[in-house]
Amino acid sequence: MKRLTPVENLHDQILEDTGIDLPIGLGSGLSIDDPSKMLVLEHYGHTEANIISFYLRNYELLAWDVVKHEQVIVGDRKIDCIELSVSESPDDMNNAWTEKYYFDITDCL
Repeated sequence: MKRLTPVENLHDQILEDTGIDLPIGLGSGLSIDDPSKMLVLEHYGHTEANIISFYLRNYELLAWDVVKHEQVIVGDRKIDCIELSVSESPDDMNNAWTEKYYFDITDCL
């Protein structure tokens, strides 16, 4: 499966495509070096879920499971890392691939 490519301004692209005004700053969320900055103190998990849904929106028949959810420290930042197993067939996870999403939650804790 082709790796997702980051958009130039994730906040603006999600707002344009879905009408949802997420409380996020810069960052694509597709690498640990470019995490999406969470600007909301409560329920930032909902914002993370909206970003993941935005990236996975183009796949019609899609199944996914959370493989790992962990917080890592990078310098003075706390990064929430969510790893998914994703398949184009809800009935067959044998051909699944892995996607990782990164969120800077430093200001949320």
